[in-house]
Amino acid sequence: MPKTYGLCEDTDVIGSMFFVMGLADGRSLWNGALPGIAKVDCRAMYPAMIATIADLPTTAPATIGLDRVG
Repeated sequence: MPKTYGLCEDTDVIGSMFFVMGLADGRSLWNGALPGIAKVDCRAMYPAMIATIADLPTTAPATIGLDRVG
């Protein structure tokens, strides 16, 4: 679980609340086009990402460690 360093609730700073945290383990995919990744791997990754996002609303936060955030 990445370390949270700070929370800014002042919306005048950047227009909304925000927080600063450390890096998470794993790979960060900054570009949704997945440049440099083989097409065969992209075909597997996209459905997995969609399934993960779709599962979030029905997942209890504690089962995936979100009860320790904040």
